[in-house]
Amino acid sequence: MKAVFIRNVRRFLSGRLVFLVLGCALFTLNERQGFPLSYDNFILSMISNHYYITPFLTIMFFYILYHYFEDDLDYVLIRMTSYSRYFAVKAAALSVNMTLFVLIQLAVFLIIGMGLPRGSTIPPYAPDYLLLIGTYFSSPWQAICITVIYMIFGLSILATLFMTLHHFLEKRAVAVITIMLYILMVFAMKSKIQGLTRIPFLFINNYIIFMYNLSYPYALLVSLISLSMIVAGIVFFINNYWQKRTTWK
Repeated sequence: MKAVFIRNVRRFLSGRLVFLVLGCALFTLNERQGFPLSYDNFILSMISNHYYITPFLTIMFFYILYHYFEDDLDYVLIRMTSYSRYFAVKAAALSVNMTLFVLIQLAVFLIIGMGLPRGSTIPPYAPDYLLLIGTYFSSPWQAICITVIYMIFGLSILATLFMTLHHFLEKRAVAVITIMLYILMVFAMKSKIQGLTRIPFLFINNYIIFMYNLSYPYALLVSLISLSMIVAGIVFFINNYWQKRTTWK
């Protein structure tokens, strides 16, 4: 199991992370120019801004995952006592990979933001989304820590969900589902329909961007319950139907 775990972590450490760093740096430098608030608020802004997360972070997430997944290796399956254990090891490695995915970007924010003045509060003239966050947290760094942890948690579960879909479906079917979910994510961000992201499962914005869970009562509870349901569904199908596979014609 250790070998499977290490192999899956190493496979994630590919040249695609260079594109992640470069793209993240370009977005961050653009936001850094003329940023009127403190260093603390800059980091919180970057990790919460859906105009960065949706057009870049999420696309890189899907792109890296699409090239990361591979068919199960027969010789590895023979050595494992059960498929569920094999899948659990791969899911654990995927969680480590998602942690690296988020922390790499956080490191870019921290480095590029250097030089901005320090400030431990969110001022009243900050953008609306920062003011919203400020009503729940006493300091930007508290919000940053929670936002980063939540993003890692959400991306890990979503990545495991896509790994499950890849196991049961053909790769092109997973690609179609991915594209549809991304289109819905962009639609929810651009739409003027109030509360559209309250719909769980279809709109994955709430599973990635912590700020979205502060926009209406019980939003975070709904997101956590629906994420738990996704995990329960993954466990159920992997334990009971792992040998099945659907094909498109």
